[in-house]
Amino acid sequence: MMVMAVFSVDPDPDVCTDYCANPINYAKSVDNYIIQLRKEYRTFNVELGQSGAGLQYEDMPEGSNMYNLVQRLLKDFPYWKRLHGFWHMIPNFNPLTASSGPNQNLVAEAIALIQSRGASCATQNDNDDDDDDSDPQDNDKNPVAGNSQKAKGKQTYQDAFVDETKAETMALANLASDKHICRMAELEIKKQRMAFEAEGKHLEAKERLTAARHQCEHEKEKHDLEMLHLQLQYQGAGIPGQPAAMGQFGAETFSAEPFADSSAFGNLGMDNYNM
Repeated sequence: MMVMAVFSVDPDPDVCTDYCANPINYAKSVDNYIIQLRKEYRTFNVELGQSGAGLQYEDMPEGSNMYNLVQRLLKDFPYWKRLHGFWHMIPNFNPLTASSGPNQNLVAEAIALIQSRGASCATQNDNDDDDDDSDPQDNDKNPVAGNSQKAKGKQTYQDAFVDETKAETMALANLASDKHICRMAELEIKKQRMAFEAEGKHLEAKERLTAARHQCEHEKEKHDLEMLHLQLQYQGAGIPGQPAAMGQFGAETFSAEPFADSSAFGNLGMDNYNM
């Protein structure tokens, strides 16, 4: 949102158009730039030590050892003066002297600081505009110089606004966004775990159903084989009511028709035992 406030109103229409087409690229670029600034800012404070990092630049006596050290370090990192005004009381940027208490609202403090700095910059810019309007003859005499002064004042205000929004973006990102991202990641992991567990339970139920179906089929085949075996045993024993061939064959074999004429058997017996 802070990146949009800067680039969506850029004086260059090409920048505005490109930002609207690729807002994520601008956000990543600004974020990377702020991370680099924080790294150099913290390195600067390490050189100053705890006592120097806790002082404002205006509070350093001119000509003192700390003042001279700051002047030497500013040659390599000139942005420290502006950044120190915003970041010197934020632990994530200046851990040497700042610490966060349990009841301290760092986000609100950072926003209040940025708003106060923005209001002072806006007041200064209005005063510059009043000065330009109060001397129209001077501007007419030197129009190029007048336009350059307006452009310079506008650019200075824009640079200040960019620095303010960068500081606010970084504070909000470190104090709120990381926590939100972690929370969303935890929810996503929990959601995936629940999905995997549900899928595992579904597969287990499907496997149990398949095993039960196979068991039923096996029991049915076993029952059919036992019934067939019993039927074959009944047929072999010639049990009445069984129409199989073996039963009929057994009945015909032991029929009484061959012994209908018993006289021959009786005569034969009498002849054999005739006295």
